[in-house]
Amino acid sequence: MRRQERAISDEAAWAILRESPWGVLSMIDPSGLPYGVPLNYCMIGDDIYFHCATEGRKIDCLTANPEVSFCVVADASFIPDQFTSRYRSVIATGRAQQIEGEEKRAGLVAIVEKYSAPYMKKGAEIIERMFDVTLVYKIVVDQITGKAANQE
Repeated sequence: MRRQERAISDEAAWAILRESPWGVLSMIDPSGLPYGVPLNYCMIGDDIYFHCATEGRKIDCLTANPEVSFCVVADASFIPDQFTSRYRSVIATGRAQQIEGEEKRAGLVAIVEKYSAPYMKKGAEIIERMFDVTLVYKIVVDQITGKAANQE
């Protein structure tokens, strides 16, 4: 990180990653082009979980190269009169892997708990109905860095 004075602790970075509602998954597609896609996600332990359809560009990218970067930005706002911004951000790198069975179910349940906790019963029904036509991936994080600016 170039601006070391903005670095935050790993503990603070993990907290931001756990709290943020969405992030951007960055990959390399089969032709070598970069591809980033915003998505919602959840954390189980130190792994990032997300779900997706069974086909599409994201799946093509992850199949060709499972090495990924995942970025979240929290508490972002502009400070126009100072020509700067206020933010906290995290970049995690790691390897995405498709998961199956009970771990897949646990990932889907954790996503429902994060975004729709009051509707767990209906969420469980949707999980059962869509289980076979939904993929779940986890990113095993190898490295995490975080930074913050203007957090008075």
